[in-house]
Amino acid sequence: MSQSSDGQGSSPSQGSSQTSPPSSPAKSERESFTSRQKLSAAHTKRPPRLSMMKRATSTARQTIKGLKTNRSTTKDQGLIKLTAEVFISTKGIFEKVERKFYNPEVIDERRKKYFIQEIMPNVPELSKEEEEILGNLEGLGQSLLKNGKRIQENLHEEVDKFYWREEGKVWVAYAVTVDKAAKGVLAELFEFETYREHKLHRKENTGLPRTIKKVRGSRGFHYHVGIKMSAMGKHCFFRNLYSWKKTISSGKENYLLGFVPLKESGERASIGYTTAELTGVYFISEVAPDVCRVTRIQNLHLKPKALADPVGEIKLARSQLKEGNILKEKFKRNEKVVDAEVRKVVAERMREGVELDAGQLNVFRQLKNLFGSEKVGWKNQDSPFNGVEISTKKGERGIALGKAEGIIDCTAEEAVAWFFEHCSRERMRMNRHQETGRMELRKEGRSKDNEKLFVTIQNMPFLMRRREFIVRHIWRRDSEQTLSVACWPFEKKGIDYGKNYFRLVEGKLKAILIATNTEGTGKVNQCKVVLKVMCEFGGQTPVSYLSKRIPIVLEPINSLKTTFQKDKEVDKSMILSLAAVMKTEVQIYQDEEEAAIIRGKEFFIRSKISEKFEDVPSSDPSISLKLVHNEGEGLATGVASTIFDSSVEKAAALEFEKETRQKLAGLKSNKKIVQQNVKILSSHTQLYRTERNLGVLLFSNRDFRVKGIWKKESRTIWCVYEDTEELDQEIPLNQNNILASQKLVWCFEELPKVGGVHQTRATMIARPDIKAKVPGAVMRKVAKNFASKLITMKNQLDKSVEIDAGKRSELVQKMRQLRVTEGQGNSLAPNLKDPEGALKISAWSAMAETFGTLTVEPTRLKRRKTRELLPRGVNEGPLRCLL
Repeated sequence: MSQSSDGQGSSPSQGSSQTSPPSSPAKSERESFTSRQKLSAAHTKRPPRLSMMKRATSTARQTIKGLKTNRSTTKDQGLIKLTAEVFISTKGIFEKVERKFYNPEVIDERRKKYFIQEIMPNVPELSKEEEEILGNLEGLGQSLLKNGKRIQENLHEEVDKFYWREEGKVWVAYAVTVDKAAKGVLAELFEFETYREHKLHRKENTGLPRTIKKVRGSRGFHYHVGIKMSAMGKHCFFRNLYSWKKTISSGKENYLLGFVPLKESGERASIGYTTAELTGVYFISEVAPDVCRVTRIQNLHLKPKALADPVGEIKLARSQLKEGNILKEKFKRNEKVVDAEVRKVVAERMREGVELDAGQLNVFRQLKNLFGSEKVGWKNQDSPFNGVEISTKKGERGIALGKAEGIIDCTAEEAVAWFFEHCSRERMRMNRHQETGRMELRKEGRSKDNEKLFVTIQNMPFLMRRREFIVRHIWRRDSEQTLSVACWPFEKKGIDYGKNYFRLVEGKLKAILIATNTEGTGKVNQCKVVLKVMCEFGGQTPVSYLSKRIPIVLEPINSLKTTFQKDKEVDKSMILSLAAVMKTEVQIYQDEEEAAIIRGKEFFIRSKISEKFEDVPSSDPSISLKLVHNEGEGLATGVASTIFDSSVEKAAALEFEKETRQKLAGLKSNKKIVQQNVKILSSHTQLYRTERNLGVLLFSNRDFRVKGIWKKESRTIWCVYEDTEELDQEIPLNQNNILASQKLVWCFEELPKVGGVHQTRATMIARPDIKAKVPGAVMRKVAKNFASKLITMKNQLDKSVEIDAGKRSELVQKMRQLRVTEGQGNSLAPNLKDPEGALKISAWSAMAETFGTLTVEPTRLKRRKTRELLPRGVNEGPLRCLL
């Protein structure tokens, strides 16, 4: 073994030549000081940082001390005085320079980056000793899976901790997922010569040595350190060899970092240290490019054995497991981002596919037989989840059968990867209120990439025992566009939870999720997902509880939909697609459709020029609202008009498209709309049915059935809705409902741009007939909500910010074009005179809101606070001319 750094600095005078001239006493003193300094540095071995202030102080003091030991002369006294003056003058400068440039965190990160980029690619080959050591430590992974006992922790804890006894030794281990690349974690654990480690050692182990010595021709180093063991009330001295190696598994980079005790270990026992041996290994496995799994296994053995306390050893060993929590918190990132990175890796593996073994094929075969025989008997159930269809089937006592379908805004690979990763952080967080805990079970030996084993402890109602579900998740690629995940019970007894859960009842879960890629909407990928579940709760489970439990069992579809939800992008794609059709494609209309457009335009013109309308106050002042109603009748005609910040095609498409996700979601919250059905006949025609609750006691629901048609004429688009009977056979009228009537016409007219933004005047004229006598006061109250649809559309298309920016830009351009001719004074003065008969400007006019408060007096124009309210980039000079 290589000689330690202590020995290297113990005899500094041995290398001097015998023929060298005798040294002066001052020089001998300085050499003696240098030797002592080297010896001290060998024991403490700080990282490469030495305070500039301490260095200057040490140099000055030693120089003065060396001069004083000789006979002082006048020349020496002058030199001493000069040295003192130089020291005093430079003392403050050194302190300021050190404070200015002292940045240990940056230096530490650079050292780790240098280790990754320069040292790791050019690292020397492992020596035979290192190969043997790391090969022996590699077997500790199987020992952990076989003998490890979980330390009592909450199952929601993100760090798994274990301990066990083997051959009289106490072994401890932890396993944690760290949000950092495997290379970065290796650099974090292997790079000891950092300011942070040095500072931490000085704080926790004051006065104890710490030495790091690189081994020539090797990638490892020797680490000598003294540590205060507060758990045992002793000081322990460790001498270890650290080394590492890289392995490749399934195309991923994994690292093994091992540490073993050096052979000579009794050197410090005579000065009050308890010599200890530390043996262990880190397994750093890549999960994703910036995510890895870290497992540390170690054994601490105290010498001599008489000093070892069994209780203290266990307490000390467990205290070393805090490192897992420290690593977790130090590199913790957003859980959604981390889950997405892991899913991306799994999805890429799914695109390649994997060959299933006989046991896995048998699981899919049994699930196909199970749910293939259950094609009939499914009954649709009201779904508590938006966009998810749920159906159930009555099973035997204690068994729940359910099926859920939905469209997910992602690829089939991403959907299957989400479902396969049962213990992802987001899913763990979402289900904490329903479960005691869930965890992934690691099997002995190497498992296949397409299979994982999970256990879940499900909470149950009062007086019912918790249920334990142990399930295998297996994925496979069925075809180029379809993937599936199978869930099958796994028989395993005596699972170590770290604590005793009293009398768990075994439950069984059999399920299959099938995801098929479909044609996306615009740039959004989509897939259809079907989940079939048979859940057996075991024990005496009431049937009433099963019926309530089915939606919870099928809830993963809703969580999957929510995770990848892209409602705004999908709605935008649908509207832009229809707007593009309106703008570019030529439509061919049938005679009935042309006649309906003509009738709608005639109705619109008659209603527009009518003088019988009365103004109704609107909740939005930008919307004008008028109404005509004959007292005691259920027939009324309303006119609403406003201006949208969009093109005519986009505004018309937003109104005509009835199945946007925002509108469908609004049906859930709008209690007045009981049901809605839409049937597309062509790109310009659709059938539209709504069942509405009038919200009046003893009034039946009204059923409105209309046919909608749009047509573009020059710069105007018409949307006409008339009563139709084309849905009567497909959707018969409920005997408890009353068939109502409605005539609705929209007119979208293109206007000049404002601030570079398209403008469209939208006018809606509607005449609903609810087939009942309604007082005029009630109808006027209802009319206030008549413009609610216009308000919603106006908010969606609002571009006030862009319009204001465009107006300011135009005004700035006009200001820059203003010029004052030299020598003519203010040539704009004549233009600022008040014209004859001009009205006074209000204090809160549009000009006042932009440039400040304006006050008009008979003789002058007063300006206030213009400087503070100037737009950015506008000079005040031109503005003064305007004001």
